[in-house]
Amino acid sequence: MAGRVKQLIDELMEIRGADNAGVAHFMRAHLMLNGIDPSHYDETSPDDQQKERQLEEMISDFSRNVSMRPPARPSGERRST
Repeated sequence: MAGRVKQLIDELMEIRGADNAGVAHFMRAHLMLNGIDPSHYDETSPDDQQKERQLEEMISDFSRNVSMRPPARPSGERRST
């Protein structure tokens, strides 16, 4: 299915909260350090199974980390010691 890499990049960005410009920049840099340049992929890009596996592993890792985070405290609330 053409464009699968682009779909996985979009999914990863959504999981990481890339609506924040700083997070989006970090994620693009992280992907590029892993050999995946998001700007080179679109809906018509040919599939690359190696890149797909890398992205699926990253999604799995980030999904696991997001679900393991403690719930955020309301601002102003202090941690009990």
